[in-house]
Amino acid sequence: MIGLRPARLQHGQGAVELFVALPVLLLLTLSVLQFSLVFTAKNTLDQALFRGVRAATLDHGSLSALRTGAAQALAALYPNAQSGAAGDAQALAQAQAELALPNRFQVVVLNPTAAAIGAWDGPYLDQGQRVREIPQAHLIDTATGPKGGETLQAANLLSVQGRWCRGRLRERAKSYAKALANDILR
Repeated sequence: MIGLRPARLQHGQGAVELFVALPVLLLLTLSVLQFSLVFTAKNTLDQALFRGVRAATLDHGSLSALRTGAAQALAALYPNAQSGAAGDAQALAQAQAELALPNRFQVVVLNPTAAAIGAWDGPYLDQGQRVREIPQAHLIDTATGPKGGETLQAANLLSVQGRWCRGRLRERAKSYAKALANDILR
């Protein structure tokens, strides 16, 4: 029987294979979990910005309306002990309080630009008060050229970029990054 090894030399082979394969499998599993958490957070922010932009569009592009709409979407992330309307109100209040902090929720309005608002702005009244807005009536029928670098249709699109960071996670990530940088530089 040439080429056969005695069985006693293979004791512990399974433990060695497990020792080699387990870190790889663990890393793969945790990577998939981390990706899913990041993907969920991104989708939550996208939905919050969508609802905020929708609310702001109905209120002449108001940033306070944008924050209120975003808080309504993010309120589901704030669990509380109460149920029903009282619990929903408490969660909404927590979301609004966190979004009011400047380092937690940052919104940059990409469109309409100040030049487009200045070019298309007209004497519009809303409940007796003058408001700055771009006309929306008959967008397709309006045959005018661009003003302020944008057509009327493009100027009417509200486009924002938002960044939301939960506070405790941000501080924790900063401390981990500093510790890692200190370890690497040593």
